[in-house]
Amino acid sequence: MSRNRFFPALAALASLAGCVRAPESYPPPMQRPALPDAEAAPAQMLVSMDAPNAESFFVRDISPALEGGAWRWTNQRPELRFLLRSTANLKAVVEFHVVPATFEKTGPVSVSVFVNGARVGRIDCPKPGPYLFKQPVPSKLLKDNDYNYLAAEIDKVYVSELDGARLGFTLYKAGFIE
Repeated sequence: MSRNRFFPALAALASLAGCVRAPESYPPPMQRPALPDAEAAPAQMLVSMDAPNAESFFVRDISPALEGGAWRWTNQRPELRFLLRSTANLKAVVEFHVVPATFEKTGPVSVSVFVNGARVGRIDCPKPGPYLFKQPVPSKLLKDNDYNYLAAEIDKVYVSELDGARLGFTLYKAGFIE
């Protein structure tokens, strides 16, 4: 093909490319978190802090370090999440310990327990030692086949003078029981 015939053909092809309409733009679809996969997230309703999978339940304010082989330090509002298959007739459970060393600075404390943001009860701790919160949860506060959040908020935290660490209580178990 000669040069004289090649350039006009190329120019014709190039001009056709400019005539194509650009595709319309659309906003991206609304993003939603994936629903929990039954195999990836077993429906375990109660977790001990010494369980191998305990950290998979943590949302906030719980130390990743297992202490004494059984418990973990918390901050002011430790929160965990649980995938519940059924929500009928459940009780919220939090087993914890108010440590004498922190109690010396804070004095008596109260721990309020929340399920999905709603307060379900409170336990007063007038002295150091072990405590067990166990309270029925209205089923209207819970979600079937979805994550449910359990939080325990202490009204006063110990603040270390050495490093500023904020300590609430030591947590042994938390979750739901029938």
